[in-house]
Amino acid sequence: MKIYKSILLFVALSFVHANGELGFLYGVLGKRADNPNVIVSYDDRSVVLENDQIKLNIAYKTGTNFYAIYYGSDRSFDVLYNSYDQKISNKDTTSVAVLKWAEFTGSKGEETIYLLNLKDGDLDFNRLIKKYKRSKSKLRKKYAKKIVKILEEMNNPTKKNVRFKSRMEKPITVGAVFRGDDDLQYNSYSLTHQEKGEGVAIKKVVLIHE
Repeated sequence: MKIYKSILLFVALSFVHANGELGFLYGVLGKRADNPNVIVSYDDRSVVLENDQIKLNIAYKTGTNFYAIYYGSDRSFDVLYNSYDQKISNKDTTSVAVLKWAEFTGSKGEETIYLLNLKDGDLDFNRLIKKYKRSKSKLRKKYAKKIVKILEEMNNPTKKNVRFKSRMEKPITVGAVFRGDDDLQYNSYSLTHQEKGEGVAIKKVVLIHE
C-alpha cells in the first residue's frame, strides 16, 4: 500500500465533549478498481481488492493530540498523521486532516489503521514515534512493534466503554464549513463515523485485502 503525506485543513466546528469525553469523526473511504467513479465508505472488516483505492479523513478537537497509524499485512508500518508535526492555530476549535488517495497493491491479508486521540500529550508515546522516524532498519522495526503493542493494549475491549453507534446516520462533508449531506452519497471529504472515549479515544479499523 502506497502511503502519502496528509494535507491539513482547518475549519470551525464546536465539538461537544460531555463529561470530559474525547470524540473524533473519521471516514475511511474507498474507490473500487472496477468502479472508480463511485466512492464507498468502509467499516471495520470490510473487504478490499487489489488496486482498490482508499483515503482517510479525520476531524478532532484542537488542543488534543491525534495519530493515524498504518500497519500492513506485510508488517509494513507508517505514521500517516501526527498532530505534533502540524502547525495548528489555537483559534480553530477543530482540526481536520484529509489524506490523499492510496492504492492497495502487493501483499494481501489484514490492513490495519489505528486512529488515536489523546486528551493530554503522552510524552512517552510521542517520544517513541520520534525514535521510530529517526531510526533505520532493524531498530525501526523494533520501535514499530512497540508502538503496535501499545496501540493494541489501548484498544483492549475490556478498557473501552462504547455506548453509541459508530456509523453516523448521515455523512458530514469537510469544506469551508461542516455541513450534513442530504443523502447517503459520499465524496472525497466525507466523515462517516465517530469514536468516543474517556482520556483516550481509539479506533482500530481492519480491512481485509483479498
